[in-house]
Formats: sequence, structure tokens, C-alpha cells
Amino acid sequence: MFDSRIIRDIPAKTAARSSILIETNQRGSMDGTICVRDGDRYDLQFLLKQTKIDYDFQWSDHSEEATETLAKVIEQSRSLIELTVRGLSNHDIVKMVVSKIKTNTTIVKLRLCNWYQGDIEPAAAEMIAEALQVNRSIKEFLMHWNRIENRGAQKLADALKVNGSITKLNLSRNKIGSDEAEKIAEALEKNTTLKEIDLSHNNMRLKGVEKLADALKINSSINKISLKYGDIGCIGAQKIAQALEANTTLTEIDLRGNEIRNEGAEKLADALKANRNVTKLNLHSNKMGNDGAEKIAEALKINTTLKEIDLSNNEIGSEGAEELAGALKVNKSITKINVSGNEIDGGVEMIAEALKVNITLKEIDLSHADIGWWGAEKLADALKVNNSITKLSLRGNQIGADEAEKIAEALKINTSLKEIGLGGNNIQNGGVEKLADALKVNSSIARLSLQRNQIGADGAEKIAEALKINTSLKEIGLGGNNIQNGGVEKLSDALKVNSSIARLSLEGNQIGADGAEKVGGALKVNNTLKEIYLGGNNIGNEGVEKLSDALKVNSSIMKISLRGCRIGCDGAEKIAIALKVNINLKVMDLSDNKIGEVGAEKLVEALKININLAKADLNSNEINSSDITKLEDDVRFNFVRLDLMGNPITENQHKRFSNISSFLMNLKNTLENAYETPVKRRRLNPGCTDDVMRPITQELKDLRDEVEEKTKALVLNEKEILDLNARLRNSIPIETIDLTKAEAGTGQGRNSQSTGKHKSYLASVFENTQALVQVKREAIDRAEEAEERAADAKRQKESILFKLECPICFEVKEESCVMVPCGHVMCAECNSKYAESPCPTCRGNVDYRLKLRK
Repeated sequence: MFDSRIIRDIPAKTAARSSILIETNQRGSMDGTICVRDGDRYDLQFLLKQTKIDYDFQWSDHSEEATETLAKVIEQSRSLIELTVRGLSNHDIVKMVVSKIKTNTTIVKLRLCNWYQGDIEPAAAEMIAEALQVNRSIKEFLMHWNRIENRGAQKLADALKVNGSITKLNLSRNKIGSDEAEKIAEALEKNTTLKEIDLSHNNMRLKGVEKLADALKINSSINKISLKYGDIGCIGAQKIAQALEANTTLTEIDLRGNEIRNEGAEKLADALKANRNVTKLNLHSNKMGNDGAEKIAEALKINTTLKEIDLSNNEIGSEGAEELAGALKVNKSITKINVSGNEIDGGVEMIAEALKVNITLKEIDLSHADIGWWGAEKLADALKVNNSITKLSLRGNQIGADEAEKIAEALKINTSLKEIGLGGNNIQNGGVEKLADALKVNSSIARLSLQRNQIGADGAEKIAEALKINTSLKEIGLGGNNIQNGGVEKLSDALKVNSSIARLSLEGNQIGADGAEKVGGALKVNNTLKEIYLGGNNIGNEGVEKLSDALKVNSSIMKISLRGCRIGCDGAEKIAIALKVNINLKVMDLSDNKIGEVGAEKLVEALKININLAKADLNSNEINSSDITKLEDDVRFNFVRLDLMGNPITENQHKRFSNISSFLMNLKNTLENAYETPVKRRRLNPGCTDDVMRPITQELKDLRDEVEEKTKALVLNEKEILDLNARLRNSIPIETIDLTKAEAGTGQGRNSQSTGKHKSYLASVFENTQALVQVKREAIDRAEEAEERAADAKRQKESILFKLECPICFEVKEESCVMVPCGHVMCAECNSKYAESPCPTCRGNVDYRLKLRK
């Protein structure tokens, strides 16, 4: 696969550029990582000189040549520091990687993972653990999103007991249960080098977290631990709290999404009163309520070391907010607090009062906190006297023009605030005019977010006037504001004279070709703008031609987004011409257009000349399947990351794209009836694959069968007992007849097994009745046990089905939305933020959004 003869066959000009790339290392990714997919052909000598390599098997059939090349790189390289290997589902490849890792002395960071589902199973994890027992160079080991389970966890735990080099370990999403957590806990009691460990998104439950907490009481090296979404509950939080009272090294704890509630929050708060080490605590989405917030507030009044705390999405109301505000008045250590997603309502007034006094807090997030017009005004008053806050987020709070005016007045006075987020409100033209006036005199704000505020063309004109004067603003977001061509013309004129803006977002603003022409004219003059986002506008071929002319002379733009701008083949050709000249552009997004195979070929021809572009996104561009391989082959030696997803594929290419395409197709086909059966429901979660669901579904079926069988047996036993009791009631009383003699004469008596003596029929009935009663009890116990197991499996299944991780905010929510037709999932909160925007994951148009609830 990586044959040096291939390099000799390419033109001398291309080979020369490859030698340059070895020195500059500009290709592959923005951080210098070379991304290698099976089927790509790189010269081995080139790979041996790289410091960071991302080797991907998951799209391929695991060719022997690719495996041998990877083996040589690990064995021979003296430069390789970071290695990522994806798609390790082949046992032979795992065995090869392990054998070379044992003797490698250069790799410091090793990551064995997958994009969508786990490939490393218990047997493979055992081999990897053996390598870690020998290797002494690896400092960071990341093996998240795999299936190591009990056996793999046991072996890795054994490796940690003897390994003296690993300082960072990530085992999140590995189906680690309570037993596996116990093994890891035993290792932590002995290990003295591990600094960070991530066990999030596992199902350790109470037993597992209890063992980990006991280990933390002894361990003296770990300073950062993540147990988010580990289902530890309030009792688990209590165990962690007990560990904090003894531990002296732990500084960062992540307990997001564990439903610790107010009881768990109380125990953690008690621990924080005495703890002098923890500086960062994340309690996002734990349903602690006002009572929990009150306990945390009491701790903050005493604690002097905690610097950052996240209490977002915790069902905290105005009462809880008031308690937290009281703590902020006296606390001297907290520099960052997040209370977003809580309906604090009137409590914001007390927070504002606290900000007038507090002199240490730097960042506060009050997004989606239902602060209302009253709260916005109170915060504005606080900003006039506060000189410590540098970052304030007020997104999604229904702030109107009047409240924006109050905030603007504060910005004219405040000199410490550097970043303010006002997106998703209702500021409109009147409010933005006041904010623009403030920007003319404010010299501290560097980042301003005004997305989705209905400011229109007139509001954009006011902002433009401010940009001609302001010299401190670096980033401004104006997406989704319907500024149209008139507004963008004014902004373009401002860009011609502005010398500070480095990032500008104008996505989804109904900008046409005329507006694009104005932007192009500004880019010919401006030399400070580095990133510009124009996606979701109706720019078309005519508009992109004007932008391309600007890119020929512009010397500052490094990233441009033109996704979903109705660009066709002719427009792609104009961009290609610009790419042959431009030497600064690093990232170009042309996804969701209609450039076709001819336009793609023009772009690829340009990439043969352009040696600077690191990523070109051509996702969903109606490129025929027969041309995809050719396009990838053409840019292979330029080391540009060419994204061709979302275009048709051939049968021969099916294996390369099966993971993503099959998932999206299944999701699309089952959106309308996704909740009919658990098997269909699991398709809503990329992590709920067949491999994950099959054993759970089978276990539920087996348990149902067992319960049904026990129930039938129970019914038969009850019938027999009733029959025997009826016969007993109809028998002759024992006082009036000697049953032993009577039965002896009729031959109906029975012999006792213990004495051999003849016993009465009544005695036999009694004995059988007692035996059947015992059978009934045992059957009931077995049935209850089976039902309990079934219920446990169901809960376990539901935890997988409904805890969907949002790809936007990376939080797990129980209420999500699915974009149609692309099939991407995001949480309800992010959905509200991007309600008027294309899908933030794939940049595709959204026909409608389907809400999913548990």
C-alpha cells in the first residue's frame, strides 16, 4: 500500500512539494497530524518523519499491506510522538500493534478508538494491557468508546498496578460495570503515577463508585477524575464526598448527569467545607433543586479553594439562586460559575447585587435562565460598578430593545468585560442601535454575539458605523438576523477601514449575489479578517465569482465557509482558479452545494498546485460515485483532508462508508415510527448499535420466557394443591377411624420412606401438601427474581436508549430533536438555539424537526 515506487511515479513537481511538506508539516490537519486511511498511499520514509499520525482502518477491509506499513512506522520511527489507530476490529492488527508497542520508546500519546462504535473487545484489551505492562514511554492512553467489559478491565487494572509511566487514562464508554470498576479501584490503590482518569458514560452504579471512592481515600496521585453519566445517584455522591474528606490531591471532579439530587449535593457540600484541594467541580444536570443549591451555597461561604463550579440545568429556582448570590457576596475564590438552564427568575436580582460586591468572579453564564426584562436591567446596573467580570452570557433570555439599551449604557462605563453573549434574544433594530453606540466608546469588548436577534438591515448598518470606530472588537456573530444585501453592504464598507475584526459570522442572512460582491470588495482591501462564515445564503455562482476574485488578492483569510450557498459547477471553477493563486487559505467549506463531478475535478486540479489548504469540505455536492475514488487519488500526495461524504457511492466503496451511511439510512427510514419497538428506538442513538442491543434484547427475551415458564408451573402447582386440600376436607375425621388399619385392608396405605412403616392416606396428603407449598414458594421466588432481572435489564436498556449525547454541547439529555432529512440528533436546548439555522452537524437544510421524549 505505501510503496516508495508510487512516489517515483508522480511528477517531479509534486514530489518536490512532498519534500517541502515533510519540513513544514502543514498538511493533514491544523495541528500537524497526518491522517492516513487504509487505501491511502504515502511514502514510508515520509511517514517515518512525522510526529503525529492518525491511522484509520475503520473504512477498509484491513489490507495486509496497510498493516505491515503501520508496523514498520511503530517499529522504525524515531520521531513519532502521538499515534491514533481507529477501527481495530481485526484481531491480527491488534496483535501486530501490541507487539510493536511493547518495544517502542518514542510514542507518548496512544489513542485506540473509533468514531461511532467500539471495536476493541475483551480479548484485544487483554493483549493491549500486556503491552502496557512493558512499555515505559506512553504517558497518555486513550481507549474510549470500545467494549473491553470485565475481562479487558481486569487486565488493564493489572497493568496499572505495575505501569509507572501513564499519567492520563481514558476508558469512557466501555461498558464498565460495578465489577470492572472494582478491579480498576484496586489498581488505583497501588498506582502512584496516574494523574487523570476518565470513566464517564459507564454503568458503574453504587457498588462500583463505592470501590472507587475507597481507592481515592488512599490514592495520592490522581488530581482529575470524570464520572459523568455514571448512574451513581445520591448515595454514590455521598461516597465521593467521603473520599474528598480524606483525599489531598484531587483538584478536578466531573459528576455531570448522575442525578445526585439534593441529598447528594448536601453530602458534597459538607465535604467542600473541609476540602482544601478541589478547584473545579462540575454538577451539571443533577436535579439538585433549590435545596441542593442552598447546601452548595453554604459550602461556598466557607470554601476558599474552589475556582470553577457548574450548576447548570439543575432545576434551581429563584430561592436557590438567592442562596447562591448570598454565597458570592462573601466567597473570595470562585472565578467561574455556570447557572444556565435554571429558571432563576427573580433570583437574578440578588445575583446582580452580589456582582456589585464580588471582586473575584471572572465568568458567569446566565443563558436560558428566564431572567426577564427586570433581571437584565439589574445586571446592567451591576456591570456599571463591577470591574472583575470578563465574560457574561445572557443567551436565550427574551431580552428586548429596552433591556439592551440598559446593557449598552453599562458597556459605556464598564472597562473589564471582554466577551458578552446576547444571541437568541429579541433585541431588534432599536436595541442594537444602542449597543452600537456603546461599541463606539467601549475599548474592552473583544467578542460579541448577536445571532438571531432580528436586527435587520437597519441594525446591521448601526453595527457597521460602530465598526468603523471600534478598535478592540475581534469577533462578532450576526448570523440569522435577516440583514440582506443592504445590511451586508454597510458592513462591507466598515470592513474596508476596520483593522481589528478577525472573525465574522453572517450565516443565514438572505444575502444574495449583490451582497457577496460587496463582501468581495471588502476582502480585497481588508488584511486582518481571518475567518468569515457566509453559509446558508443565496450567493450562487455569480456571487461566488466575486468572492473568488477577492481571494486571489486577499492575504489574511484562513477559513471561509460557503456551505449551502447554491454554488454550482461554474462557481466551483471560479473558486478553483482562486485556489491556484491564494497561499493563505487553510480551510474551505463548500458542503451542501451542487458543484457536481465537473466542479469537483476543477477544485482537485487546483489542489494539485495549492500546497497550503489543509481541509476542503465537499460534502453533499452531487458528485457521482464513479469519480470519488479518482478525486481522492488526485489529492493523495497533497495531504489535504478532502471530505466527500454525502455524495453517492459505488458498491465497491460501500465498505468504506458503511458505518455512517447505514446508520443515517436506518435513522431516516425509522423516524416516523421510531418508538414502536425498542429495536427501532435504539437507532436514534449512534452508540446503540446492533452489538450493544443484541445481548440486551436477547436477555429480555430469555427472561420473559423464564417468567412465563415459572408462571405456568405455579398455576399447575396451585391446582394440585387445591385438589389435595379438597380431598383432605372430604376425608373421614381422624378421631372416628383408624386410617392405618382401614387402608391396610384396602391396600391404599403407603410406606414411610424413613421408617418403612405403613402410613395413612391423610398423612400422605399432608406431606404432599407441605411439599407443594414449598414448591410454590420456590417458584414465586424464582419468578420474582426473574422479573427483577428483567426490570434491571429494561432499565439498563432505557439508559442506553434515551441518554443521547448532543454533538453540539456534548451533554446527555433525555429530550432530543432529530433533524429531517439528515437524521442528526441534538438536544432540545441546542435545537432552540439553532431553530432558524441549518443542521449544525452537517450544515444541511432542515425540512422539519422531530422531538423525542422518554
